Amino acid sequence: MDTHANPPVRSRRDLQNAADVEAQRIESERIQSEQNMGLNWAWRQMYPEVETAAKKGLREIEFKVPIGGSFTSVSYATGISKLTEWFPDCDIHAPSYEALQDSIRRSIRICWN
Repeated sequence: MDTHANPPVRSRRDLQNAADVEAQRIESERIQSEQNMGLNWAWRQMYPEVETAAKKGLREIEFKVPIGGSFTSVSYATGISKLTEWFPDCDIHAPSYEALQDSIRRSIRICWN
């Protein structure tokens, strides 16, 4: 079947709103990418290091927050949210993303003592 023989019908309204729909799609993809970056930070870096530290008998661990334009407040919030979910009764000392920007240490701490 030739798909070009019957292209989708587009109304006047569809065409008028096409730019807004496309802008929303692009924004949604950008946010999803930032969330994935935060998830990867939490899952690939922090989660295994917390487990390793606990096996060594430690009671807390500190992590540097990534620096860079692609790691955003959305990435940070996603990562912290996942840590809170995965380690629900631990103390997670995580300053706001904005406060981290002015901090020299740029770190968070997880305690389980």
